[in-house]
Amino acid sequence: MTKPPHGAGLTPFGIFTLAQSFEDAGHLVVENATRQFSDHPQRLLFLHAIETYLRAYLRLHGAEPDELRGYMHDVGRMLATAKTKGLLLEQKAADYVMASGEAGDYVRVRYDYDLRGLSREWPDTPTRPQPLSKLVAATDAVRAAVRDAMRGAGIEVYDGREAPLDPDRPDALLRFCATQEDGRGRGRGSKPVGGKRVRRRV
Repeated sequence: MTKPPHGAGLTPFGIFTLAQSFEDAGHLVVENATRQFSDHPQRLLFLHAIETYLRAYLRLHGAEPDELRGYMHDVGRMLATAKTKGLLLEQKAADYVMASGEAGDYVRVRYDYDLRGLSREWPDTPTRPQPLSKLVAATDAVRAAVRDAMRGAGIEVYDGREAPLDPDRPDALLRFCATQEDGRGRGRGSKPVGGKRVRRRV
């Protein structure tokens, strides 16, 4: 008997729900983060959520499991294909996802302790990674775009985060990301800047 390929039974709805689970886990880890060596565990969850949302959209448009696996973790290529199939994603988020894919962030956060690299113009000057808050906002935008596409196709999905996140006008969670990035994060059990801890459930 031939073993069915991984993901053979997954529907667009199932993949979307899985992506929400990764995103929700990312929020929980960020909210409970303490001073730590690296923020890559948080980044990995949000990056995988973006990848999985894009897989849900491609599956919605007929991509088979073998085709989806062929993308590996290349979110830039996934997004480029999704846009040819009609995905409407705000330019700011699209630019972030494309840049993340070109930089290979998904693989780098698994094996490197930070995302600083050497620029081509100034090889001795390290470049700063994109703030975690921008990754959180990009994940939010990708989820919203795929959610709307699924609803447009007649698939009703629940989304506990209907209001989009804007990294330029951050809510409590994004402010908390910023405190972790600039070294002002507090110890275990502390509350985010701005008041009570935000718990967003899917």
